[in-house]
Amino acid sequence: LVADPGLTRGPTVFRGVVVRGGGMARIDPELVAEIVDESRRLRTLQDFRRVSYTRTVPFAFDEALDANAPIYRAIKGEQLDEEWTSGPNGWLRRAEFPNTVYRLPDQVRLAFNPDLGVPHVLPTLYRDDAGEPRVRVVMQLRPWHDPAALVEIGDLLGTAPDVVSGGYEKATLTFTGAFPDEIRALAGATTEITLESTTEVTLDLTVEFYNFLTQLLTGPIGVTGTVAVTLGHTTGPDGTTTQPLVRQVPVRLSLGLPAALPLEVSVPAEAVSPGEVTVTNKSGAAASVGGCEPRLLQFDANSVLPLEVFRARSTGTFPVRLPPGAVALIPVAPVDADGARLWNAVLAQLTDVRLELEPRAALDRIYEVAPTGTVSWQLDLDCPPLASSPGPVKFASVVAIDVRVTRPDGRSETAHLVRGRASAALTMKRTLAELAATGGSIDTFIYTVRNLYEDHAGTWGEAQQGEGTASTVYPNDPAGD
Repeated sequence: LVADPGLTRGPTVFRGVVVRGGGMARIDPELVAEIVDESRRLRTLQDFRRVSYTRTVPFAFDEALDANAPIYRAIKGEQLDEEWTSGPNGWLRRAEFPNTVYRLPDQVRLAFNPDLGVPHVLPTLYRDDAGEPRVRVVMQLRPWHDPAALVEIGDLLGTAPDVVSGGYEKATLTFTGAFPDEIRALAGATTEITLESTTEVTLDLTVEFYNFLTQLLTGPIGVTGTVAVTLGHTTGPDGTTTQPLVRQVPVRLSLGLPAALPLEVSVPAEAVSPGEVTVTNKSGAAASVGGCEPRLLQFDANSVLPLEVFRARSTGTFPVRLPPGAVALIPVAPVDADGARLWNAVLAQLTDVRLELEPRAALDRIYEVAPTGTVSWQLDLDCPPLASSPGPVKFASVVAIDVRVTRPDGRSETAHLVRGRASAALTMKRTLAELAATGGSIDTFIYTVRNLYEDHAGTWGEAQQGEGTASTVYPNDPAGD
């Protein structure tokens, strides 16, 4: 710092600097240090006041709005985890696959065979090593889920998940109710099955018990049983032992109540906000649809989850009846027409789907279409009045007889017995339908006799009941012929 000598008459002190006459100045280090310290103190000095101001703004989020549903599910703990949990829609758990939920099915029913147009029950008639006729029955079983529960699960999760039967440890089938001990699976009284897909159960029965099985399959209740499903294990009270978590799934096997019918639901490709779905009946039998619960989806090729899910309703008239191969259009519309924007897919859960075929008619179709097999049966016939020549005076004019054996399905076989050769054997192939019509007895039959004279043939006599593998027949009374 340089001071003007003309203005300085004695030492002048500035802050930290002493100025003397003649323009000479000296810096005081102690004063400079004080200046620096004070500067640092000013930098950290909190020279302000704290004022609190509170204002309340009321607001609410509607739980019913689709945009808020994920938030409420997170708060209420409704998101699925990897452990089985029981809820209003059954036992559920999250699967290891994206957008997939494991669920314990509501029932186990007969699978549907679209090639036959009936539930999958295939009987085969054969003879065992002892020569006795027996029936081997192959039934295909599938899990069945209540469509209304599937819709609610999708609404709960806010998406359109694939609900499948899986994620358990094992499943064991046991028949119960009126199912006798003589009718059991070849693997034993209990059979381990799968619920992920179709499983086959094979029964080996006598003809009599096969008839009992068909009575159950065509009756109002069906064949009943249970599937014990081990979902997992829980830790015991001591913290070391584990206890199996087992739940029961009812079994109901009926020819009038299949697990699912092959009804194809589709929308036009590349459609923008389609307003109807196409239902095609590929079951090979008549069917009816009692209702439809649709959800409108917006899918993107880069996402495994739908981008948007809109609640919808069907505006069609139900029930919809579908002959084999028929197509029906079911209109759908969003519940909130103003809120819904664009969608390119429709998830339509068809409810109350029924097979329009009586159980007894379904069994008759199985006999007509499926190769159920046959067994050979030989009937030996003899006529004592024709065994000698001349014969008894009463039948002296009779030179031969025809014996017509009528099958339960209307077909007939005829044996020709002549004087001197008064015996014959009829070999017939009896079908399973015949045995079922006769109550399971293989050796019952209906026959009629006609006399043959030297110059004419008589009339057929009254039908008679026969039984066994050998039968003695007599000519009709020539006096009334």
